[in-house]
Formats: sequence, structure tokens, C-alpha cells
Amino acid sequence: MTDNEIKVSIICNTYNHEKYIRDTLDSFIMQKTNFPFEILVHDDASTDSTADIIREYEAKYPQLFNCIYQTENQYSKGGGISDKFQFPRANGDFVAICEGDDYWTDENKLQKQYDAMMKYPECDICAHRAQEVFANTKEIRRYVALADCDCVIPTGRVLDDDGTSIATNSMFIRKSALLKEYPFRKILTNDYCWQVAGALRGGLVFLNDCMSAYRFQSDGSWTVKMAKDIDRKLRWYGRVQELMKQIDIDTNGQYHKELTNAQTRLEFKCLWFADKNREALNKKYRKFFNELSVKHRIRIIIKAIFPFVGPLWKKINPKAL
Repeated sequence: MTDNEIKVSIICNTYNHEKYIRDTLDSFIMQKTNFPFEILVHDDASTDSTADIIREYEAKYPQLFNCIYQTENQYSKGGGISDKFQFPRANGDFVAICEGDDYWTDENKLQKQYDAMMKYPECDICAHRAQEVFANTKEIRRYVALADCDCVIPTGRVLDDDGTSIATNSMFIRKSALLKEYPFRKILTNDYCWQVAGALRGGLVFLNDCMSAYRFQSDGSWTVKMAKDIDRKLRWYGRVQELMKQIDIDTNGQYHKELTNAQTRLEFKCLWFADKNREALNKKYRKFFNELSVKHRIRIIIKAIFPFVGPLWKKINPKAL
């Protein structure tokens, strides 16, 4: 098989994922396609046995795997791993993304998404319904989906969502879209950036089949780190808001309404996470408040009326929002 024959490059970034990586790699290998694909793994100097497990798979399936084993952690040096190390070396026309602590659940996932992109050549990105599961038990916590049927979602709707309704491990993107040099790509590199880059030309193809699983609060995950450090989380949301402002400029205000709405949603989230509950109840944020579950709405109201409840709740349950 030559590089030119490869249609899809699977992008997998790992760091200390020894508990989960076998599930991840097995879900790649089980894929049934009528086209060749490659598996590009980047291990960011794991300190556990993750790299050894990857080498085991690479030795068994040398025709599929192409791996990078860092000796120094690159994430800590800044810059995005995928943008810097993975996307540029992909040989496929499309990339399918899955982190080393997540996994796919449908052996036909790649084929279904490839076929969808062939059906909609004007689109550069495809995503699908995913399940969020508890890290160790795989019990389903909730489903993540931007729609409830197969459809093409307009660009504005994707930008408005701020990335929260599209699972990273469901993303299937035309490589050429990811390699375009937009000014907003220099501000931040994250899932939302890739979604925007993919959706700008023709929207997003959504498949309602549930074909992947995202582990909720897996050991050492970004979500866990952010939950433990609210200040860091608030700084991150601030950067995402800057990103959205630049996207607005780059698109000549074409999606100003949607991006403004997304920024206001992030303002609400910042107030919520910072326990500024009275401010979060301002009518400016009413729409976003109503999007929350009943449990979270009640919690905000109680903490707004009884401010001492917030600090007390965090002491009892540090992982709670």
C-alpha cells in the first residue's frame, strides 16, 4: 500500500492512557472499510506503560500504524499536538480524530462517514451522535449530539454551539480544510477551531448513528484538570471568547449573531462556574439558564439565595459544578 492510496488518517494523541489505550486501538483495528486507512499515534512522553502498549500494536500491525514516541512532553511547551505533529503528516484525504482515552463503538464508522462525505462534496466535516460514559464502568451518562436526525447543519449553527454538542471522537474532516491558514487558528488550537475550519465552506454533515464513546472524567483528562482548577477554566473560556471574536472578523461578520450568542453563553458559563449565581440569573442569560438540567437550575437558584451553600458544596464534592 502506498501513501497515495490512503483515504483516511486516524489521529490519536496519547498521554498516560495505559488504562484505556487498548480499547482505543482495538476500535481502530476493527474498522471495516473498502478503502485503506492509516493510524497515526502521537505519544507525548507518557510516564506509564502507554508507549509500550502502542509499540505492541505497531509491531503486530506495521502496515496500519505510524507512531511518534516523544521523549519530552510537547503539550507543556505550548501549541497544539495535532496541528503541529499530526495533521501535517497525514496521508489521507480525511482525518478521523480520537483521543487515547476514548474509543469507537461501530465497526462501520469510518465507512459511513467516508460515504457521507462522498455524498456531500461541498462539505468538509462530518460528525455523529456519541455517548458519554463513566470512565471505568462504561455506563452511559448521556448522549452528545448536535441534531436528532441525519442532516446537513448550517455553518452558523455549528459556530453558535461553541463545540459542546460535537464529540471530538466523532469528527471526520477533510484534511485540506484543516491545513488552511486562518488568522483565528493562531489564537487557539482546540476542537472548536477544527469544527469551525471544517464547517466554514458548506456546513457539517451529521449522522444520527451513535458510533463512539467519550470517557467522562478519565484519569488525567482535560475535563478533570479543569474541574479541579476553576481559575484555569475561566481563563480558558476567556481565550475561547477571543477566538470567537477573531472568527467574526475572519468571516466578515457573516455569523456575527451566532458568534455573539455563543460568547454570551460562555459569559453565563463563567458566572456559573465562578459561583456568581445572582449574576447568572440575570435575564440576559435566561435562555442559557433554561438550557440547563432541572438539577443544575435548582442548584444555581439555591446558591443565589443562600451564598454560603456554594463553598460548602465544593468542599463536600470538589468535582461538582
